Amino acid sequence: MATAQFKSVFIGIETPAAASLAECSKRQNLQRDLLRSVATIHSFGISVMGGFIIGFDADPPEIFNLQEQFIEEAGIAVAMIGLLSAPPHTPLWKRLEKEGRILGLPSGNNSMDENALNFIPRLERDFLVTGYKELLRKLYTPEASFGRIRKCLEHYKTPDFVAKRPVKMYDIKAMFLLLWALGICTEGRLAFWKLFFYIVFKKPAALPEMLHLAAMVHHCQIVTKAFLRRENSSTA
Repeated sequence: MATAQFKSVFIGIETPAAASLAECSKRQNLQRDLLRSVATIHSFGISVMGGFIIGFDADPPEIFNLQEQFIEEAGIAVAMIGLLSAPPHTPLWKRLEKEGRILGLPSGNNSMDENALNFIPRLERDFLVTGYKELLRKLYTPEASFGRIRKCLEHYKTPDFVAKRPVKMYDIKAMFLLLWALGICTEGRLAFWKLFFYIVFKKPAALPEMLHLAAMVHHCQIVTKAFLRRENSSTA
């Protein structure tokens, strides 16, 4: 994939909880060191975007801490976390229907949607929803977000096709737009500049990827804030 010039890949890691991986038949993830696997992918110049799910029957009460710890240690800058949904006609739907736990059709969007839980979960629903919101809030603070980018780039090897690519005028323009948006106009400017100067002085070849990830994380921060603000106003 690195030879074919892939720069990023989305992986459905789902959860670091072994029992929950077994529940959703992600046995391939049980047979490896997930942290090492992510670091290996980063070392080939491919950044990992991770998909994670909360709400499995086997999830322990400390699932939120487990998810946060794994995402931070793995250096997954863009972590897409959703509450579990049971789509119709799937094995999950059939099992939950047999157990009398289906509440209705899923919302169709398990990302940042507390209505995704279209069934009666093992853990209390309010506990899951509250913990889910708090996990999102923690992961997308500037310090946590830009810290994960740094962690990712510690293992990252800049691909030759990126290093040898000539710098174009639109690259320079895009960089200054990002410096303005993230280094001047946001509350997280200090965390951004700490990351920026670390990369400039320690891993300058990774600067294009750092800016790319920073832009993606900034989008996630905006979406997360909007979701939490909307949810807080609806419960006020």
